[in-house]
Amino acid sequence: MIDYSREDVIEALEYLISPVCTETQYDYCDEIRAAIAWLKEQNESIKPIRSTTEQKKFADRIGIAVSDFWCGACRFNLVGHPKFCPNCGKAVKWNE
Repeated sequence: MIDYSREDVIEALEYLISPVCTETQYDYCDEIRAAIAWLKEQNESIKPIRSTTEQKKFADRIGIAVSDFWCGACRFNLVGHPKFCPNCGKAVKWNE
């Protein structure tokens, strides 16, 4: 697989809908704009939410495990320290 950055892909898509490129099928310009917007949105990082002591105590009482961190966007359980939320795909800012 070729390793392109998100910015490279956005730049290529923006070129496809620019007046410079004459090869684009104009039927797909709306879809290309939507893809660009989605890629830019996915680039926004979120801060994880730390589980509270109360949440952990409650989970212990009822016999379930609770994660130390949750996604700040979709509240999905973050196991370990993933770079991206496995549920919504947002980048996770661990050091800020």
